[in-house]
Amino acid sequence: MILYKYATTETALLMLQHGTITFSNGNTFNDPTELSSAHYTGELQYPHGGIGRWPFLNSFGICCLTRAPLNPIMWAHYGEKHRGVVIGIDANEAGLNATDTCVIPAKYGSLIYTGSKPQHPYIGSEAPEVMRGEIQQFDPLHLEALQRAFLHKSSEWAYEEEVRVVRSGRYLEESGAKLERDSNGDFTGRYFASIRKESIKSVHLGTRWLALNSEEDKRRLEQIREHVPHANIEIAYFDDSTWKMNSAVLWSQNGQGVFNTDMREKTINQLNQSDLKLHS
Repeated sequence: MILYKYATTETALLMLQHGTITFSNGNTFNDPTELSSAHYTGELQYPHGGIGRWPFLNSFGICCLTRAPLNPIMWAHYGEKHRGVVIGIDANEAGLNATDTCVIPAKYGSLIYTGSKPQHPYIGSEAPEVMRGEIQQFDPLHLEALQRAFLHKSSEWAYEEEVRVVRSGRYLEESGAKLERDSNGDFTGRYFASIRKESIKSVHLGTRWLALNSEEDKRRLEQIREHVPHANIEIAYFDDSTWKMNSAVLWSQNGQGVFNTDMREKTINQLNQSDLKLHS
């Protein structure tokens, strides 16, 4: 099960260097309605003695992944305006399907996109520990509550094809995840959790890497090769006659430069002019 993580180049280099993946508190997300489906309307606004939405959001770390590595909108929003990186990760090898360490493993984490927010009370999913932010691992008996809390989202977001992995904040800290801090030393809401480097299977570079003429870009590309020499490195590009994004392999898993001869001549020239030594 290969899933993809969009990131800025700076964040991606940290992830590749240290073998980590980011989890974030829900209150750092760009959607202000995030995780608001957990509380249905009616007499009981916060069921089961819940701690309230904002403390609830801070109780868990959420890793946002996707099935779509070549989505132009996502590259614009999450891939540093096509200058970033998308990392392909084997969820099983990375431990993202482990039911004993994930509140929601990747295999149960596909988002549910709907035109309206669910309003009905829970049926057969009484989960006070979920609402109190105390749950530590996956329990299928709590699936409805977990879906309502973490996986329901407006249908306008369906283009993201998102898959989430949820872990408790307590588990992330106790397992040694690095907490990102700002210049004042305050926690930003983002964790860097360890994964096996071997679980990283591919690295996609944004289409604006096509210039690759600066020494900085060349240095970063060499860093990627050094950090994950086993992974495919691909570069994204737009088809000349459509809006479709494609990708070309720069280096294969065995470290040899394998060039995709099906790329458009324009893109071939851009890559060759960058002095990347595609075949070395």
